[in-house]
Amino acid sequence: MSINRIDHATLKVDDLSGSLEWYVQGLGLKVLDKSSDTAHLGVGDDHTALTLVEGGKGLVSFALGVDSDDDLDTYAARLHDAGNTTDRRHDVSRIGAGQILRTELPSGHCIELQTGSGGRTAGLPNAASWDHSSRTSLGLDHINLVSDDTKSLLSFLTTTLDFRTSQVMLASGDEDGWSIFWARTSSDYHHDIACVEAPNTRGGLHHLAFLVDGIEHMKLICDSLAEVQRVVEYGPGRHPEVNLFLYAFDPSGNRIEFAAEMPKIPADQGTEWSSPELLMNSWSPWVPDTFFTKWS
Repeated sequence: MSINRIDHATLKVDDLSGSLEWYVQGLGLKVLDKSSDTAHLGVGDDHTALTLVEGGKGLVSFALGVDSDDDLDTYAARLHDAGNTTDRRHDVSRIGAGQILRTELPSGHCIELQTGSGGRTAGLPNAASWDHSSRTSLGLDHINLVSDDTKSLLSFLTTTLDFRTSQVMLASGDEDGWSIFWARTSSDYHHDIACVEAPNTRGGLHHLAFLVDGIEHMKLICDSLAEVQRVVEYGPGRHPEVNLFLYAFDPSGNRIEFAAEMPKIPADQGTEWSSPELLMNSWSPWVPDTFFTKWS
């Protein structure tokens, strides 16, 4: 039994048609199904990776994959024992999804565990490769949340959902305070969920990350975004000893990351504790003011 990587996310957007121009023409995602206020998008045909819902901005929910309905049964029991209310359903509009188990994290975020349909295992690392000409990403990579209590969130993830802590950045001037944590599921990638601490914040989204092949793929995405008149916020760059990054805001103000070269770490590796002086970019000390002051 294990939880796989991120398989789906739902975001609110101000204007669905304008957002579709950015995600489809700019990023090369494919519309799999659409209504007047909702669009289901994929990087291919096999499953919905991203759902856009008209009405504001921010994160509605995100889903991690599991192998089977038995896994859902086990985690439903654990969540019940932890005092969580759960909702289990099958959303026929979400192509490629089987059963979905939904609950709320201590941080106010809605998390889902879902199986795949049609023989697909949800949340497995994408085996597709870049064709060196497409702007389309290779799939979802991870999610970075915002909460006013990162410790409670990480405790819940590790004790109830079997996450492992990869890294914690301490808050400046506070030996007991945290600034950011990075945690992984059963995968061996550095992180599948991260969380930035911010006062008086519940349910916030710092960014949703898509996987890309590398710096050349990022360059093509930058050119494509420029064609739809959207410039990048930050990057390309490298988080020290972690991944290549590129950040941009969609038209509603949701931050999207394009990530590559996420390192793999041993399953038994302990938590790395980082000082607040850790550079966010090993190529440059500059960080835009918006990076730690703006989220959705």
